[in-house]
Amino acid sequence: MDRLTDLVIEDLLAEPSNLTAALRGGKRYELTWRPVKLAEAETPVPDGAVCLITGGFGGIGLTLAERLVEERGARIALLSRRPLPAPEAWDSYLRSAPPQDGDAVRIRALRRLGELGASPMVVVGDVCNLQDMEAARRKVEEGFGRIDVVIHAAGAVDDAPILAKTAESVEDVLAPKLHGTMVLDRVFPDGSLALMVVFASTSTVIAPAGQVDYVAANEFLNAWARSRAGGKTRVVSINWGIWSDVGMAAAALAGPASAPEEPVDQPMLDTATFDGGGNRVFGAEWPVERWFLDGHRTGAGQALLPGTGYLELAAEAMRAQGEPGPFEIRDLYFLHPLAVADGGSASVRVRLGHAENGYLFEVRSGLVHEGRPALGLNAEARIAPIDAPAPRVDVLGLLSRCRARV
Repeated sequence: MDRLTDLVIEDLLAEPSNLTAALRGGKRYELTWRPVKLAEAETPVPDGAVCLITGGFGGIGLTLAERLVEERGARIALLSRRPLPAPEAWDSYLRSAPPQDGDAVRIRALRRLGELGASPMVVVGDVCNLQDMEAARRKVEEGFGRIDVVIHAAGAVDDAPILAKTAESVEDVLAPKLHGTMVLDRVFPDGSLALMVVFASTSTVIAPAGQVDYVAANEFLNAWARSRAGGKTRVVSINWGIWSDVGMAAAALAGPASAPEEPVDQPMLDTATFDGGGNRVFGAEWPVERWFLDGHRTGAGQALLPGTGYLELAAEAMRAQGEPGPFEIRDLYFLHPLAVADGGSASVRVRLGHAENGYLFEVRSGLVHEGRPALGLNAEARIAPIDAPAPRVDVLGLLSRCRARV
């Protein structure tokens, strides 16, 4: 007994750690986990199966959708809480949206599935809403026939110490896995499917700090799957760990994706990308020989961009953003001349920032501040698209005013 007492005291005084230990026969054991190689087994998804995936536009859901299409020729229905833009608008949407934009990610995912030979169906609805899911089942069955497999991959995570959590934040985490599962249990009773798979997490074992609600939600999935064992529908709960490249955990670890620069077909702009906030940023390198600089000089001979040049920049940026229609410019301020020395060039950045009913327009150019290169703000304005017919240009009238040949 004294030996056991010493071991307990030693544990109490040791450096705190997150593990499970047992004292047996005077020895201390720690719970650990070892990888086990699974035996090869037949995939329970039949060829050509109709599969409904909730949370289908998440990283893991999309990965499985692609595998099911490639390996089983499955017909895939993806549940989404909001509708996508119309297919005919996808190209223009992708040109103007940052890579991490939710709808852009979904559009690219659907196109990847299409390249694999699939014709995926997008079903709009909330997995926690009974009426939505009943309507989703009817839509899939009308389009594809009887549903064979449901994969419940919807989930949410919101890490925080328990004292910092609110009832609302906890409910947001519990809802898709708890309420969503109960809705699916009603919409797809035993025997209505060949297979039901719910995605839980290894958090039920490792219990990460700040995830008390997430752990509880996943343990509910495990308990629910056990309660459905032995029925006509095979029910499986998979406790996923962290996937290397996809999933909520991987996305949290990776941070925001960087956007590549792409060429732009505009006279004054060379490239387009997005900043970390998802705002469109255009770049250009202007040698002083460009006509809009060389042909506009001060009395001292300094080449600089005229005021109308900023208006042209705004128009080109809007066209490259997929906004070819009329727009209104308000609160235009010229803050610093965009001047270029003879023999030199200007590095220019044009930014269209998100704003209510339009954009914040900024023009910056390279300068040297305290011996270091920087971007100075030359001009800024507010731009808003307007619903009005584009003015007609009187080309013949313009030609009649141009008397000299150049």
